[in-house]
Amino acid sequence: MERKKRYLFLVITDAFAGGEHFLVDYFGFINHDKYSVTLGVRKDVFSPYLKKNNLPVDVVPLPEFREYESFLTRLHTYHQFLVSMKADSVVFNQYFLRSFTLPEILAAFIATRGNAYTIVHDCPPPYPEHPGRKRFGLVPDWKFRRMLLTLLGYFCRKTIAVSTAARDALIDLHRFPSRKVKVVYHGVNISLYSPSRENRVRLRGELGIPDSDTVIISTAMLCPVKRVERLLKAFAAVSELRHDLRLVIAGTGSEYEPLAEMAGSFEKAIRDRIIFLGFRNDIAHLLQMSDIYVLPSDSEGLPLACLEAMSTGLICIATNSGGTTEVIRDGHNGFLVERSEAGVTAGLQKVLDLCDEKKHEISVNGRGFVKQHFNLEHNIRSGLGVLHLSDGL
Repeated sequence: MERKKRYLFLVITDAFAGGEHFLVDYFGFINHDKYSVTLGVRKDVFSPYLKKNNLPVDVVPLPEFREYESFLTRLHTYHQFLVSMKADSVVFNQYFLRSFTLPEILAAFIATRGNAYTIVHDCPPPYPEHPGRKRFGLVPDWKFRRMLLTLLGYFCRKTIAVSTAARDALIDLHRFPSRKVKVVYHGVNISLYSPSRENRVRLRGELGIPDSDTVIISTAMLCPVKRVERLLKAFAAVSELRHDLRLVIAGTGSEYEPLAEMAGSFEKAIRDRIIFLGFRNDIAHLLQMSDIYVLPSDSEGLPLACLEAMSTGLICIATNSGGTTEVIRDGHNGFLVERSEAGVTAGLQKVLDLCDEKKHEISVNGRGFVKQHFNLEHNIRSGLGVLHLSDGL
């Protein structure tokens, strides 16, 4: 019997959110009779979801490093790890090109004889220019570090960018070889993320929200780049004259406590209408009880949470940040706003002032756009093809 090809996916994360959801979706479409899949993690947030979906994916811990481990030590440690895993191919999952560095990528390139891949889940910003020491007395340190990022693209067989904006950032800002970067959108399960009057009534009843109130929701990992404080302040502003508004925030992360503290500082009439739910595994149901979705981020690769909300029929307001411009057609299937508190406030006010007929039109357009362009199975199969995982599907 022919030996299964061994694929090792690597990811460093602290919580289960869009990028992690992305991976579990991919695992669901792999032919596990032909491929053996292992997931290397720093913190295991995946096992409950793998078990729930009956996915035969083993989870193993990644090697640990001290803070200032040398290049050669990191290279050697990762090479030993990859050889011990007997991986035929390695797929790195990158966030802002910071999760994995050149020693790890180079180790995979050597151990797999060139079968290293990368999935970039966001729009990596340019490497900051700054004065400082020079490497070898010639090259400014920031240029040297930028070059190390560029080399990540050359030591990978292919790089998947989750949006055109992400691809452009990789090629234009980080000088990845264009022939190796492929845009592959993710998709949405439109059967799961669909309007439901039953769930709307049930969830609102559980949370004590009247059916007549307008629910604004954000579902995201609460980290600095998501800028959820913009939404809190915007909600406080528009709520001064509208007492039928509710704000629901589902998610956890490093910003949870500061955001909850900010909400607690508002006057009682406003803070009593803000609900922090923490981590939830029923996001589809929470969206079904809501009316408006807000994505106030500074940067997005492909805003999967926004797509899920659009598929559910919500009107979406998103900051003009990276991949959101490939999802939102301003005024047609949602609203794009500037990346600021004032922008989010103006977007909320615009949606709240819409007549019911226009709200319905935008809701229908949003769900139709997702159905047309973000078919989950079709897009994942395209991605598996790039990773040479499509044989036998």
